[in-house]
Amino acid sequence: MFSLQERQHVTSTQDVLSALDFSATSEEAFESAPVEAHNSDMDLTRMEAAATTGNLEAVKDVFENAKAGSFMLGVTWFLAHGADPNARCLMDITPLSAAVESASLPTIHQLFDHGTAPVLRGGQLMHHAVVRGLSDRLEIMEYLLSKHPSLSLSKLMYEDEPYCFESQKYFGLGTPLHDAAASCHLDAVEFLLAKGCDASVKDSLGRLAIERARQYKHDSVVLCLELAAGQST
Repeated sequence: MFSLQERQHVTSTQDVLSALDFSATSEEAFESAPVEAHNSDMDLTRMEAAATTGNLEAVKDVFENAKAGSFMLGVTWFLAHGADPNARCLMDITPLSAAVESASLPTIHQLFDHGTAPVLRGGQLMHHAVVRGLSDRLEIMEYLLSKHPSLSLSKLMYEDEPYCFESQKYFGLGTPLHDAAASCHLDAVEFLLAKGCDASVKDSLGRLAIERARQYKHDSVVLCLELAAGQST
């Protein structure tokens, strides 16, 4: 069987294609795209079939193909047909939001190179990057800062989007540090602290990042934040 992380990755990368399709300015719909633009769905079906038979190697082959081959072709097609990497839905989720959370680094580069100043146009990118479930999480976070060095790491999610904030604040909107702490991504917590993220900022429910970590019993994150708090006093 394939891991939950692999299944989530293949499923969520399809979100990038869906978001690009939604943002396309061309009158051509997703159904008119070449078969390469649909291959993420096709590969997921093949993966499930391979997993059912217990063929681990077949699963890995399909997974790698979905990441490196057909998915990139789908992204390229949508961009060539007017898709906007910065197009926002009602809740400020963009194709780049989905990409920094789940897509490969080459895909993220492709989307950034296609747009203009994408970080400045919303998408809550750092919040999405810190919950990325892949081993290159820090590389993505560093890349975001390289594209926008003045990006604030201590802002609450949707802080600059009144409609989104008001509709979601009861769920506890925090800084990227809150999200990293709740996800038990110690590497992301350490990265954010090193870059100056303010651990004293409370989320929309009045909780600190360390309280989020305690809530989910992420002891290593709690210890890291306690040490950081001690050093700052």
